[in-house]
Amino acid sequence: MLLGFVFCTNAAESTLLNDTLPEVVVTNSRQQMLLASKSDLPTTFYSYDINKFQITSAKDFSAFVPSLYMPDYGSAMTSSIYMRGLGARIDNPVVGLYIDGVGLANKNSFDFQFLDIRDVNIFRGPQGTLFGKNTIGGLINIRLLSPLSYQGTRASVTYANQNYAIVKASHYAKFNDKVGLALGAFYRHCDGYFVNQYDGKLTDWNNQAGGFLKLEFMPTENIKISNLINYNFIKQGAFPYHKLNQPVNHNDYCGYNRHNLIDGLNIEINFENVVLNSTTSYQFLKDHMIMDQDYMPYSYFTLEQQQKEHYIEQNFTLRNRHHTKILKTEEINLDADKRSFFAWDWIAGLSISHKQNDMSAPVTFFRDGIDTIILANANVFGDAARYDIREQQFTIYSDFLTPTTNVALYHTSYLTWNNWQLELGLRLDYEKSSFRYQSHSHFLYNFAPYLPEYQKLECNFNGVSNLQYFEVLPRIAASYTRPNWSVFASIAEGHKAGGFNSQLFADIVKNQMTNEMMQQNKPQEIDDVITYQPERCLASEIGGRYNYSNNSWKVKLELRLFDNELFNQQLTVFKPNTTGRQMTNAGRSRSLGVELTANVRFKGLSANLSYGYTYDRFIRFQDGANNYAGNHIPYIPDNTLSVGLAYQWDIQHDVVRAVTISAQSKTIGSIYWDNQNIYKQPIYSLLDANIILSMKYVELSIWGQNLTNTQYNVFYFESLSNVFMQSGKPITYGATIKLEI
Repeated sequence: MLLGFVFCTNAAESTLLNDTLPEVVVTNSRQQMLLASKSDLPTTFYSYDINKFQITSAKDFSAFVPSLYMPDYGSAMTSSIYMRGLGARIDNPVVGLYIDGVGLANKNSFDFQFLDIRDVNIFRGPQGTLFGKNTIGGLINIRLLSPLSYQGTRASVTYANQNYAIVKASHYAKFNDKVGLALGAFYRHCDGYFVNQYDGKLTDWNNQAGGFLKLEFMPTENIKISNLINYNFIKQGAFPYHKLNQPVNHNDYCGYNRHNLIDGLNIEINFENVVLNSTTSYQFLKDHMIMDQDYMPYSYFTLEQQQKEHYIEQNFTLRNRHHTKILKTEEINLDADKRSFFAWDWIAGLSISHKQNDMSAPVTFFRDGIDTIILANANVFGDAARYDIREQQFTIYSDFLTPTTNVALYHTSYLTWNNWQLELGLRLDYEKSSFRYQSHSHFLYNFAPYLPEYQKLECNFNGVSNLQYFEVLPRIAASYTRPNWSVFASIAEGHKAGGFNSQLFADIVKNQMTNEMMQQNKPQEIDDVITYQPERCLASEIGGRYNYSNNSWKVKLELRLFDNELFNQQLTVFKPNTTGRQMTNAGRSRSLGVELTANVRFKGLSANLSYGYTYDRFIRFQDGANNYAGNHIPYIPDNTLSVGLAYQWDIQHDVVRAVTISAQSKTIGSIYWDNQNIYKQPIYSLLDANIILSMKYVELSIWGQNLTNTQYNVFYFESLSNVFMQSGKPITYGATIKLEI
């Protein structure tokens, strides 16, 4: 059955609501200047688009934006983003995500439930000059509704198969012309889609809850203050990984819990000629991951990871309030009034941030793992002499403290001369991180018949590793704009932060204990393997746009070509017979691509197309045993394609105002999974559809996703010489009712 209800205005009113709300509140200056750039226009989704496409989180934007791929696998902690041949599965992202001017400090927070989104702007290409590290692929900028621009009560209920349900409610109030307040909350549940053959239970169940409080205050016409407090909680079953062509089948619990709090304060002061903006943010992340790391119905080993992270950032920007007209000339003749001017807009900023991450990551070995992973490698003498470990299980404890400080100065100038705009930017970025580690374990062992009594073996690794670097991030862009078309080009440099391989310590301790048990002194170079260097990207792009509209037609076309040169590319690798994964620098790679978007509207009929093709290859990458030069970069889709068609009937009856029918197809692939390019996911397509019935205060929609029930995989990896996959979600169908009063 399809049951549920949601609350909104009719389609025409909804579009008006999200396209034409007045901007009376503070908006972060960096986002304002980014939107003012004529060489870097974003792909924009308004609330109406998000509703029509059933977008509930950032992962749903995959393929809607050319070359953007955000696979939904693992857990809410696994928020990998791939853009234009860039991306990695763990640690730092290549795309930044901002909410009302506050950048999320940890990509573990990227997967959250959308609630009252005004619009989303997605920028492609390096944004490091204004936004710093981890934006080499682009930026996702989310803006929430403003209580000074919009007032009312909104509520919605969604229900779908697998007991998928979302309940939302929010209220926006404007007490006077100076003060507005908004409150909102949500709850989300799903039974899951994948059955664990071991116990017959659904393994990927999901519960989420959260809310926000937003206060906006304008004490004077020149001072604007906005404060957003947002909290999100999730508890879920996770990691439904399975062997190739087999069902999910593991014996130990897999799950993920997360608490995430964000507090962002924006203050804007308008002086006579300049605008000063201050953004102060505090973020708290507490999460707990439990993983059956062998993913099989055997007692090999499990991994836990608990972390508490505090993050504080202060960002000041100063920009000119009006065009600074450097030169203006006027010539009058009989044909026309010719005017020429040269104007200068600019923004300068200072950013200071500090992150403190406290992590605990114990790995527990059980009897099967002790026998197979440790003793099988130690007992090479046949039956004449054998090692044995008395414990049925033992734990390798690892604790890490990682403080990171970042300081940056940046400036961008926008020089406008008639139809030309030249953009010149530079950022000076300094970062220092330290990694304090304590890892230890012990067990009792013997070596019969030579050492019949059990002896205690204990191993400890304690130390500090440091990583610091200074980056210079330039950007040059130019554009030429006419009323219906424009052309643009840019070249920019960005970087993704370096870091530390915390998941290697269980292997380091295990190998050291095995060596000591066998009385072998094999020194391990810890610093050489636990650190990885920043990834740098030199990106160039050219493109053009065309717009046309009249009373019946509206056409938007855009074509872009890009070239990304990557140095010290960060890649996730699994080493044979290990318990974890490792980030390493791959040397050099290159990604070339073409992107096309088209939007056409004729009266009530609309069509959209978004296509991205990426040609990505390693130029230089050797892991000591293999040379991967010329191979595809893993996890990057060659193609992303989204094609949609919608028709809206404006009925304007007393009861029914409009009916909208839409269908959308998303095509992704091929995706190579490994450096050798042996395994890959062939190209696949997903079909979504939505029927929306809009009334004065109520909106009903019936929708479906992956209606063809396409079978595909979203993840691949190797562990203990086994190949594991995660399947994509099957068909989902449901209904939503919205109310807006």
